[in-house]
Amino acid sequence: MGISGGEGSYTHIAGRRYARERGIKLPHFEYLTFVEEVLHKLQEGHIDVGIFGIVNSTGGVVEEYMPFLGHFRWNFVEVITFEVNHMLLALPDTGRDEVRSIVSQEQALRQCPEYLATNWPGIEPTPYIDTAMAAKDLAEGTLPLDTAVIASEACVELYGLQILDARIQDKKPNITSFIVAEPFE
Repeated sequence: MGISGGEGSYTHIAGRRYARERGIKLPHFEYLTFVEEVLHKLQEGHIDVGIFGIVNSTGGVVEEYMPFLGHFRWNFVEVITFEVNHMLLALPDTGRDEVRSIVSQEQALRQCPEYLATNWPGIEPTPYIDTAMAAKDLAEGTLPLDTAVIASEACVELYGLQILDARIQDKKPNITSFIVAEPFE
């Protein structure tokens, strides 16, 4: 199963739900960075299922994916929809007063502008390739130690991070829909 995002991403969570609903006990996930990678691997028959986010009730359509949807041959299977709750995460023992930058995927940043402006007025959020990849890169030292990331709660345990703030999205419920796709037949 190919997903657009890293381990602990919301797409990974959607993939786990999809596998659980189908009784797949030990799903194999291929973590792909971009939706075009997911669709290309589907078209080439390298994966049997592809999953990617398509729209959020707060942030809108994932516009950066639109150009790729028609470039590849694939079949729509279903939509998985669930509430997304963003967490502001940092390295253990990092205090709020030590945070100098906040990074996350563009879609996640679009879901939290009021929270960020109110709680972090001196920090300009920086777009990153993926929420979970931001968390992983922070944990592995790729990002500066004074960085906080917006990601899922799953990233706390996966990457050994702490929650500075929970449920930081501006609108609740914050619903995201993910497309499940299969190779074109």
